[in-house]
Amino acid sequence: MQRNTFAALVFAGCAFSSSAVAAADNIYVGGNISRQTIDADGRDFNVVSIVGGYKFGEYWSFETRLGKGVSDYSRDDLFEGISQLYKEEIDWQISTNIRGAYPVTENLSVFALVGYSQTQREITSNSDVLDNYSFETKGINYGAGLQYQLSEHISATLEYQIMPELEVYNGEIDWDSLALGVQYHF
Repeated sequence: MQRNTFAALVFAGCAFSSSAVAAADNIYVGGNISRQTIDADGRDFNVVSIVGGYKFGEYWSFETRLGKGVSDYSRDDLFEGISQLYKEEIDWQISTNIRGAYPVTENLSVFALVGYSQTQREITSNSDVLDNYSFETKGINYGAGLQYQLSEHISATLEYQIMPELEVYNGEIDWDSLALGVQYHF
């Protein structure tokens, strides 16, 4: 009885480890740096993100990104003779995406992605009129890009995304992102 149990455990362990290795072949991790532009007063932000993905078919991947703003937008306004500093920055950003890729050559692929993103922005001011606050923007993001396979395990990406529109008191403001990234494929 013990011999059969031991054999069953060894067999199960081998089966699990081989499926884990096959699953690991479909995993990729990496990072992006993006320049995000909000179409109001020339607001540009840099965001550094980590990327983790799983390729679940020949052309399809599921990925998650977690980013942190590394720059801000600020201006100094003069209001009734008093200098007022306004500063805006991306605190954090997360997105979940489905990505479809199609090979153009052996090393170059085009891809499109669609997903859902959430971003928290912080606004600070030394003004008596404008309080310091933070707010989240949530919604659908979509885009397209190129991926170039540099080696068996490393690729570089260039992509353009449309982010969810920012809702403001008098309408909506467009927001887009241009990113350069590197990924390691297991």
